[in-house]
Amino acid sequence: MRGKPIILAVLVIAVAAMVAGCGGNKKASSKVIVPNLIGLRSPAAQRLVESRGLPWRCDDGATPRPSNAFFMNDEIVGQTLPPGRHVKRGTELILVPSSVKLLVSPLG
Repeated sequence: MRGKPIILAVLVIAVAAMVAGCGGNKKASSKVIVPNLIGLRSPAAQRLVESRGLPWRCDDGATPRPSNAFFMNDEIVGQTLPPGRHVKRGTELILVPSSVKLLVSPLG
């Protein structure tokens, strides 16, 4: 009779832990939200992507759009996954850095 309350208490704690998420809902934790990387410098964007568990690579060969002229050199101007999308952790994200070279005017 002494052991039954202990077993019951252990079961109650186990069920409470599962309900609270301590049981590990692996499906929910394996999804991440794709961040908006447009306008971030490449190192900052890469750190943010890595913190979300997304592997990345840069596509330096992408054809720059005319709008790239509004970005500093090495800012992200494109990404393959749209911001806000829920994806599985480990989904590859391709970053497109700006290739704009800054010109210094002789007039200052």
